[in-house]
Amino acid sequence: MKSFTLGTQLQDIVSGVKGIATARTEFLNGCIQYTISPRASKPTSPEIPESYLIDADQLKEVGVGIIKKKQATSRVTGGPTTSQQAKRGTR
Repeated sequence: MKSFTLGTQLQDIVSGVKGIATARTEFLNGCIQYTISPRASKPTSPEIPESYLIDADQLKEVGVGIIKKKQATSRVTGGPTTSQQAKRGTR
């Protein structure tokens, strides 16, 4: 079974639809489908193109797509849970 990283650019080999993989759906029967979101016709277009759900077996990777940005590191930002722990000395 084919597997793709979300954010890569994929193309349906049957219909030719090309877009970014935005979701992966796995069914109980083992079928895996990807949601492909085509790019807008114009960058300033207010219309959002329709997304397509396509079986993984009829998809091929054609580009890098969207590069994953650096993940923010988690850090303590305060809040009631943190302050309560500090008062109890459990921190």
